[in-house]
Amino acid sequence: MTESLYGDRKSFVVGGLAVFSAACVTAWRTGVPLVWVIAAAIGTMTLIRLVAFELFLANETHADRHPAFWRRLYSILGVAHLLIIGSWSTAIYWLAGDHFSELLSITATLAYLIGTQGRNFASIALVRAQLLAGLIPMILAFYARSPGWSISFSIFVVAFYFSVMQTTRRIRTMFRQAIETAEENWRLAHTDPLTGTANRISMQEAMGRAVEERQSFTLHYIDLDRFKRVNDTLGHIAGDQLLRQTANRLQKIIGSGGLVSRVAGDEFIVFQLADLDMRTPADCAAEIIDALNRPVVINGATMPNSASLGYARYPQDAATIDAVSHCADMALYEAKSKGGGHAIAYQLGTPDRAADRLQLENDLRRALRENALELYFQPIVHNGSFKISGCEALVRWHHPTRGAIPPAEFLPVAEDAGLMGKLTDQTFRAGCRAAMRWPDHVGVSINLSPSQLTRVDLLSMICQALSEAGLPPERLEVEITENLFIEDREDLREALEGIRGLGVRLSLDDFGTGYSNLVQIALLPINKIKLDKSFLKNISTDERKAAVLRGAVRFIAPLGLDVVLEGVETPEQVDFAASLEGLTHLQGYAFGAPMPDHIVEGFLASYKARPVLPAVAEAPVDNTSLRINF
Repeated sequence: MTESLYGDRKSFVVGGLAVFSAACVTAWRTGVPLVWVIAAAIGTMTLIRLVAFELFLANETHADRHPAFWRRLYSILGVAHLLIIGSWSTAIYWLAGDHFSELLSITATLAYLIGTQGRNFASIALVRAQLLAGLIPMILAFYARSPGWSISFSIFVVAFYFSVMQTTRRIRTMFRQAIETAEENWRLAHTDPLTGTANRISMQEAMGRAVEERQSFTLHYIDLDRFKRVNDTLGHIAGDQLLRQTANRLQKIIGSGGLVSRVAGDEFIVFQLADLDMRTPADCAAEIIDALNRPVVINGATMPNSASLGYARYPQDAATIDAVSHCADMALYEAKSKGGGHAIAYQLGTPDRAADRLQLENDLRRALRENALELYFQPIVHNGSFKISGCEALVRWHHPTRGAIPPAEFLPVAEDAGLMGKLTDQTFRAGCRAAMRWPDHVGVSINLSPSQLTRVDLLSMICQALSEAGLPPERLEVEITENLFIEDREDLREALEGIRGLGVRLSLDDFGTGYSNLVQIALLPINKIKLDKSFLKNISTDERKAAVLRGAVRFIAPLGLDVVLEGVETPEQVDFAASLEGLTHLQGYAFGAPMPDHIVEGFLASYKARPVLPAVAEAPVDNTSLRINF
């Protein structure tokens, strides 16, 4: 409002000089001393107000801090100015008797009054006060000369007054709407609509101002470790809730000491300005990680949460905005490589893992294009008889220059790069073709990423893989992760029931690592539950762990589901598993390591129904052969 009052200096100067000139003309024509005094007063007040304009524009910072003072000053000077202008016509009518001067004073005063609404529309009260200050002396002048005709003139003045006030209100409304539209456009251009935080544009502007003012700052690059899992298993609405909770936690931490920005997906940047935040960058990063590693509540369910953070300082680590951003990004990827939940400071020599990841993504695209990925198969046996019932298909990638790349490294890249669909297609086709060369009683289990359950062509893809290979549907088993929530996901439930409708079996993988409960299991149309290998850790020395495993089996067995224990490697574990009533199947190195297609076929043909412990005991465990869900 204050800026609008002082904003149109040019029109004020033109109007003020015009009225002053007109007053001087009437003073010269009439020769009345009082008119000369009024003309001088008009000129003096015009000059005083012009000085006030200049002072305001020259001290905008002071004006921002004391807007009430400048509005009050403008109002006092403006009303006084109009009171003097209004008294001009009164003096002409009372003392002069010159018709030209009378007409000129009335015309100039009315024109100036009309101009006030264009400058002062932001304050209805000010426009009203100025109109009354200018019009009342004019009415008094008419009453002095012609009381009869003054009634007609008063009617005109009242109409003029209300017309100007109505126009002023309309201009004010239009102005406010324009301001609101501009503010909304600015908000849309500078804030993230989901979280309400600043967006990338605002962050760039904040960094630019800091650089111009030579202020030191720290960029904290943050990435949520489990966001994709939440999106895939709980849906995008739950993912949005997680993003909003993350933004709220970050804003509470940074407060007025900087800026929080969501720049893309689950990526946030915290801008910590050294002059406003006395914490060290390391302390601030530690607070952020501590806050984001706390559980979150989504759709009434409490879920673990964690984030990775990398930070870099300006100008200590880099001398430009782009450079410090790149340093923070490299530190973030270094933190992510530690497994999540860590904060890493940029240091000279920090590897550029973002570039490595991009190269890995390009290599993976090429590998998929050239069908360079291959499947390894690990046997699953009946508990007790140790006869093979099936094999789990595991994706392996032998890079031409980097060697064997762990699935834990390339599968997340496939997810992020949108390559999981093509990888899934190839896996199902190759898995079904391989199973057709096995004995009829041996099936194949293939992992299905939660992100693939929402594919519109999921069922047709499975049908095509079975049809091309000629594999009966009952010999295919699809494994889904335990972390898949379907309570509020009718689309996921329909997808799973559609798979079962094909005659394909379903198993729940990694039971015990997530959030399973009776209601969750009851909602899933599954045939089998696979107990995670973590159940077997220290099983021979920790009776409590043994009791937990026994309880899990007793918990699942009455549901009429097959139960598989994963990670069986030692004779003690085999014996312990044999003692568990309700445990139907076993999987692990005790019965065969993951092996390529051309080997597993011969292995199945020559397999004896007994554990193959000696061979496994002599073979080192290869991380690239460990099963990984995708």
